[in-house]
Amino acid sequence: MKKIIILFSILFVGISTNAQKKKANPSNDCYVDTATAQFNLSENNKVTLNKFLAEREKDRAAVLKKLRATEITKQYARTQMRAINQKYFTSLSNLTAESKKVVMEFEKEVRKKCK
Repeated sequence: MKKIIILFSILFVGISTNAQKKKANPSNDCYVDTATAQFNLSENNKVTLNKFLAEREKDRAAVLKKLRATEITKQYARTQMRAINQKYFTSLSNLTAESKKVVMEFEKEVRKKCK
């Protein structure tokens, strides 16, 4: 009986550990694949783009967490989001060697496509 309980507890711990691992966002995969095709990005640039996306998501999540905890106002959160997005667009523009306007148009198209 002890062996069965130990087996189930180990199995439960293993399943719960795997369930908590972060999965890659499928819309990010679609976004990166579309950007790679449109801007002819290399594998190194593809990895860099993934890092930019992850950094942007992490920064935005931090701002939203502070907003929900009422540590910051909505207006300040909006300003922070704009700054995060501008930083991302500048980085993507430098990575693709395209103008910021082209990058922002690409963003609008792809976000609709990859939802």
